[in-house]
Formats: sequence, structure tokens, C-alpha cells
Amino acid sequence: GRGPEASPGGAGASGPGGEENQGGGFLSRLKNRVFRGDGAGGKDALEATRAADAALFPWLGGGNPDPNAATPVVTPFDGHIAMVMRPGVLEQKRRLVQMDGSHSLQVLARFERVLQPFKVKGAAAQPEPAMSTRDLVENTNLLWHQAQSKIAAIKRDAAARPPPRNGTATASVDDVNALLAVERIIAQEGGLFPSNMVQAVTQNSEKLALRRGAADLLRALVWRGVPLTVLTPGWAPVATEVLRQSGGVAGPSGMLPPNVAVAGNFFQVGQNGMVVGFSPPLTEAACNASTAAALLGGAAAQSLRSRPNAVALADSPASLRKLLEGVPQKARIAIGFLEVDEDFQTKLPEYLEAFDVVLVGEPSMAYVVRLIESMLGLPVEQGQPGQQPQPGQQGPPQGMGGMGGMGGM
Repeated sequence: GRGPEASPGGAGASGPGGEENQGGGFLSRLKNRVFRGDGAGGKDALEATRAADAALFPWLGGGNPDPNAATPVVTPFDGHIAMVMRPGVLEQKRRLVQMDGSHSLQVLARFERVLQPFKVKGAAAQPEPAMSTRDLVENTNLLWHQAQSKIAAIKRDAAARPPPRNGTATASVDDVNALLAVERIIAQEGGLFPSNMVQAVTQNSEKLALRRGAADLLRALVWRGVPLTVLTPGWAPVATEVLRQSGGVAGPSGMLPPNVAVAGNFFQVGQNGMVVGFSPPLTEAACNASTAAALLGGAAAQSLRSRPNAVALADSPASLRKLLEGVPQKARIAIGFLEVDEDFQTKLPEYLEAFDVVLVGEPSMAYVVRLIESMLGLPVEQGQPGQQPQPGQQGPPQGMGGMGGMGGM
């Protein structure tokens, strides 16, 4: 039952261009381990856990990691596979962030497929894609039926459209036009009341679930006041409500702490409480830190533009590049979340090149939490509930009923 990680230091793991990667044996064994689990019990399981910890967290127990280490680390960890192809480079970045302190650090994360899992338990306990923020608004009873039908037609047309010959520029324009068409339908015919979303999120909580360990990550960042900017090309008020209900950091008033900001598409609400307009459209192509700073303004924008060190959590190299547009470039630690699907073998080499760490399978946030803890010097369990910052918090009144974090725009 042991997989490609022949030793804690990653012996037996080859790099992105290695012979086994180009073949398929290594990837097949990797996929088998992800789906099968670690396959060990009792003493073997304990030894495997210790080996994984020693490989992934060499600074634990007073260790002195080698900043020039070149041997890749590939090991099972917390139910998935963790891959660090350049551990020496990662250690140099980690030490730099640690020396600079928490006031220099910010974290950026995509909502869909990063803070959310790839799959959730669906009908008959079968896995299905997690519900997106757009799914909740556009595919449930939050909208009048006629508006739902028209939006579904727009999506079918977009899916059937052949790829543009002149590439991403035309695709971006098409995405914006499709989003604007959806927004017009919602504003004119949708009958959308943001006040109904709180209950809708609660009713669909399993489909909108956060990734395992996401609440631990939020608590660690809130405890040390490290800004977290969450980006979504969907509806920001929905993402805000999911974090409010499931993130474990909402204060007594039910609001998110001030260092947690969500950037996406926001609602404009009329005097009758119904959505009548929207913020400037934010599509996949513009889902980056620069756009987030412009949308959020205030302290969130200041943090995005000024904090020199960043941990970026993304689900593809393309989304990583966009995520970091407009972020200072002193130390960037990029962590990728890679689903095992039919394109896995094709995608893996690009992920290994783009990210400092690749988490394969259905990863938890445990690795991210422990890495950030090591840089901040405070384990999550030391944070005491109720001591989190309270003043100036974000919450459903803005996120659900108005512009949701746009600084009063």
C-alpha cells in the first residue's frame, strides 16, 4: 500500500519533466492513493503521519530546515497528497515572511474550488460539484420563474458558442456581455430580495459548504489580524453569507471581522428591498487583486496594495496569475488545489511549475493553516473565542442588502 513517496524527503518523486511524469505510472499511483486513502492502520498509520510531518514541516521540533534543499517532497497528508517540488525555495520564502512579521502578510483566496471543496455529497450520497454563488441565485427559487428561464437560455447559448478565433480578449468581452444580460434580467424581472438569501444559504448549507479546515484558517488569520481577501466572479453577498454562517469567526452581531473582505459582483438595492442594479461586472478575466482593491476601497484596498508578502490560494495557474495582479512582489507563496479528474495528467506539470505547493485530491486546509501558523508564530488552538476583534465588522446588512463591502459606493 505505499505510494510514490518512498521516504519522508520525497525520494522516488520526480520533477515536472521527469520520465515517470511524462509516462503515467507515477500519476496512476498518485491517483490510486488519493481515491484509496493511505491504506495503513495502527502503528503504520502513525509512522506515516510522522514521516509526512517531518517532510512537510521540517521546522517542527526545533529543526533547522535547509534553505537550499532540492529534493522534492511528495507525501500523503490529511487525506490528500501534498507536493513541494522546490522545498528550499519555499523555506526561503517562509523565513522571509516570518522575519517580516504578521503586519507584512496578506492572504488571497478564490472562493469557488478553493475555500469551497471541488465536490460535495449530492443525491444518493454521490459526489457532485459544490454549488457556486451564481448557482444559488440563478438556479433556486430566489428568482421568479420567468427570469430563471431566460437566464438558463443565456447560459445555454454561451456554452454552445464556439471559442473565439482571436483568443481571450473576445472571450472576456463575451463573458462581460453575458453577465450584463443576466444582471438586466435580475434587475428588471427577477424579483430578487437579498433578505431572502440568509435562509437560502442555510437551506443549501451542505451544497455551499466550505472546504474542511477553512474555519481554522479564518480563525488563525483573524487572531493575528492578517487580511484575507476572497475573490469570486460570482455574487459576493452570497460568498459573504456563507463565510458568515460557516466560517466560525462571526462576532456576536453576526458580522465578519474587518480583516476579512469579499470582492465580487455586488447588488444595488432599491427602497423596497429588491435588487435594482449591480456593481461594475466582475468576470473571471478580471478576478484579480487590482479589481478587488478598486471595488472594496478603504483598509482592504490599502492592505492589498501595500502588504509586501502574500500567500495566494488558487485552483489553477491561470487563476493564480490573475489573483496576484496588483500585489507587491516581495515574497509570494502560491498554493494550488488540484482535482483528480480526466485532465489530471495533463495539468499536473503546469501546476508543479506555477505553485510552491500543490495539494492533490480533495485537500483540506490543514497544510495551509500549519504553514501560516509557522510564519505567524501562533497555533490556532491558542486563539480564544470571543477575543477576536469586534469593531467595524462586516456583515449581512451590507453584504446582503447593499453593495456588500464596496465602501458605500
